[in-house]
Amino acid sequence: MRQVRIALIGLGNVGKAFLQLMIDKETLLREQYGLSLILTAAADSSGNLIDDRGIDPAALLSHKQGGRGVAAFEGGQAGLSSPNVVAQAPADLMLEASPVNLQTGQPGLDCARTAIDRGMGVILANKGPLVHDY
Repeated sequence: MRQVRIALIGLGNVGKAFLQLMIDKETLLREQYGLSLILTAAADSSGNLIDDRGIDPAALLSHKQGGRGVAAFEGGQAGLSSPNVVAQAPADLMLEASPVNLQTGQPGLDCARTAIDRGMGVILANKGPLVHDY
């Protein structure tokens, strides 16, 4: 079984939809592709959570749907910037889905650079950082 550890930056509509896909497609990915996705970091505007053992996507999704931020999730904390979460996350892949500042491309631009510097795969749900730094 191949494991892919994921850092999810941004838990708005796109981030929550990704969590739902992780839940819905878990069996298919495991049985047809021998693949296991493990969420090891998550961040939203309230804070972050990093756990190398894995974060339960269903529990985090339920928490977010209840209107609560990651900082209030068990093990969550406030204060660490998204690029710092990426720098510390035990992850192979970063999915960046946070809102973008169109003047600066942040925080997605710094998250992408940090992930690339660490050798992570990068998925940008928002293309603003790429357009800004093209």
